[in-house]
Amino acid sequence: MEMHTVRGIPCELRVGLTGRAEILQNIQVILASFNGDVVLDRRFAWRADVIDAPENKVQYSLSRIVAAIRKYEPRVSVHRIRLEKQDPSVTMDGTLVPVVELEILDEGEYEHV
Repeated sequence: MEMHTVRGIPCELRVGLTGRAEILQNIQVILASFNGDVVLDRRFAWRADVIDAPENKVQYSLSRIVAAIRKYEPRVSVHRIRLEKQDPSVTMDGTLVPVVELEILDEGEYEHV
């Protein structure tokens, strides 16, 4: 079982990826996107209404991130999710981004959509 860590920091999309690289990029896009960001699929990703919210609401949002990953990238199993304060040189000062530890499933371990 190989574990991967993916951070929800916007990245440049690379077209034509396959296999592990494609899956990890898909997860990064889900983590860095909010509902409404994708014009043709307004419900893509997760709701960002937890910004400046109490901790219990933030925890609920983490479960919605896991649900979005299960919906849009069923080829992974999420093992851990947390919010991490980012270096101000990478994102805006004080920004929390989701960080997911996951395993890529073998073919046959997930449902094809």
